[in-house]
Amino acid sequence: MAVLELNALSTALAGSFSATVIFPDGTGIAQDRLYPALYFLHDIGGNDTDIRTIKNLQDLSNELGLFIISPSLMHSFGIDLRWGGKYGDFVCRELPGICRHMFPLDESRQYAGGTGGGAYGVVDLPGLPLLEGALQAQIDALTDRRKELYSQRREGLNVEAEIAAINGELRQLRRELKTCGRIGADIPRIRQQVRLCREQEAPAPEKDRRIKKFERK
Repeated sequence: MAVLELNALSTALAGSFSATVIFPDGTGIAQDRLYPALYFLHDIGGNDTDIRTIKNLQDLSNELGLFIISPSLMHSFGIDLRWGGKYGDFVCRELPGICRHMFPLDESRQYAGGTGGGAYGVVDLPGLPLLEGALQAQIDALTDRRKELYSQRREGLNVEAEIAAINGELRQLRRELKTCGRIGADIPRIRQQVRLCREQEAPAPEKDRRIKKFERK
């Protein structure tokens, strides 16, 4: 497995952070090419090194030419905390900038993914699309193109080679989509879990605080 350990400073977190980076191995990194990046958020109670134990991530990195970057997010769910670090801002804005400075990454192909509590945080990130959604969009576009080619074939045009090429791409994309789906399958459960946590941590209404103050007198 091709892995790097990253340690740097963050203004959003007002301190240092660590991250684990999985990158394509076997062929080396081309200096004249920009690579897509997946920012992968770990589960609550975990850390950035958890991605080393998740199956298929190295295969996904190799197949897509993908950098997979997992920062350590403590118990934050990868979102801005009311009292604490701005983890959402860190993942969405600051971390991609740091990584583009260090690695040959394509700013137009940045995605987010996660597992457990990190999967919830991914849904709340405004600036990074889900990799699963990006793959599905590509599948939809290729499917529409194949329909056009089928129409052309019925009209007598020789488009067999192009149809075969699209079918090959669709098979590959669907395998990748299945892998991403396994990673994010527990998002609804995590949403509910975090919603309950937020309700429990919410401050008491103003009326309740006045009553408590009066009772102390």
